[in-house]
Amino acid sequence: MLDKLMGYSESHELFDMGLRYGKLSLRQDKARECTHQRLMRLHVLRGDHAGALRQYDRCVVALDEELGVEPSEVAIAFYQQISAGRLRAPWPDAAGSRGARGGEL
Repeated sequence: MLDKLMGYSESHELFDMGLRYGKLSLRQDKARECTHQRLMRLHVLRGDHAGALRQYDRCVVALDEELGVEPSEVAIAFYQQISAGRLRAPWPDAAGSRGARGGEL
């Protein structure tokens, strides 16, 4: 349900609300990579690139602590685009496919 609420918030440009839903979701599963990535995107959409980069750092720590894995190649590429100031459509879609860690992006 929180994923749907995040998607609704993003599509209606309610970015702060989407961030709140994402944080609630991470309370249940702090290593859910797709949620971290969607939060990164929401930060960027609201103009907070530093917040997006901090979210990536939280993702790296959570994945390592909880699962002993590194972020996906897609997450790393998204991080690199944000840090270089080069974001291009289409953006990774957190509402789309599901990966091995229950995530997308």
